[in-house]
Amino acid sequence: NLIYQSTTLGRSIAGPRANIRRISRQALYNYYKKYYYNGNAVIVLAGKFESSHALRLINRYFPLQGRQRRVKNTRLPLFHQTEPRLCIEKRTVEQVQLFLGFRNVASTHKDFIPSQVLANILGGTMSSRLFIEIRERKGLCYFIRSRASGYEDISYLGVQAGLNKAKIYPALTAIKAELNKIKNQGVSRQELKKAQANIRGHLIIRLEEASAYASFLANQELLGQKIKTLEEKLRVLDKVSLAQVNRLAKKIIDWPQANLAIIGPFIDKNKFLKILNQ
Repeated sequence: NLIYQSTTLGRSIAGPRANIRRISRQALYNYYKKYYYNGNAVIVLAGKFESSHALRLINRYFPLQGRQRRVKNTRLPLFHQTEPRLCIEKRTVEQVQLFLGFRNVASTHKDFIPSQVLANILGGTMSSRLFIEIRERKGLCYFIRSRASGYEDISYLGVQAGLNKAKIYPALTAIKAELNKIKNQGVSRQELKKAQANIRGHLIIRLEEASAYASFLANQELLGQKIKTLEEKLRVLDKVSLAQVNRLAKKIIDWPQANLAIIGPFIDKNKFLKILNQ
């Protein structure tokens, strides 16, 4: 909610209780009629099949009737953030959950794949910067990882960690130091090649199943993208340069744009905000 404030992604999935209580059957049916019809559907097939036979079946069971239209979702303007923001969910737990996130480009943007490379270098593997420095060398967390997760209009680059409540402040300080290091000093060519190889391997393995490959193609179509095959996506990944990754590190890691969420036995926000602001 902090990162996606004022966008549709920042809304509660279930909605407020008042809406749930007063929504009518007719309202639900109207929604269904507006969005769920053949002309607004995307059908993807992957696997061993005969194309002509598949098309005949699709035309038989999903016929286009009348004037067809593709419904576009309403997009809201992004929240303009000028200072770090913090949300604490107070719970009595020993293992605190921390998430530090920054807004990133949309999944359709040319810089999104380079941002995934950046996230991989930061915390995508057991040999990544955050894992080695925060967990192995300093022993400040049980686990730590980073990822770039993308949607149609916006995405985020975030760091997630599970740690002992007594180590929350030195851990956050150390995480910030590592992010500033990659922002100010950049990444090495060796780190870039290692991250590209890691992402390539995961992507190939993930798309071995026909169902996963069908989802891969469907997501591109639903977002209005020009559909790329796995091979084309891998070529884009291979072309990511040091200059791209280092430029994005400077752009994305912007502390007035930081959003920190914590689940743990804390009340005072000032110590956390002081670390983010210093």
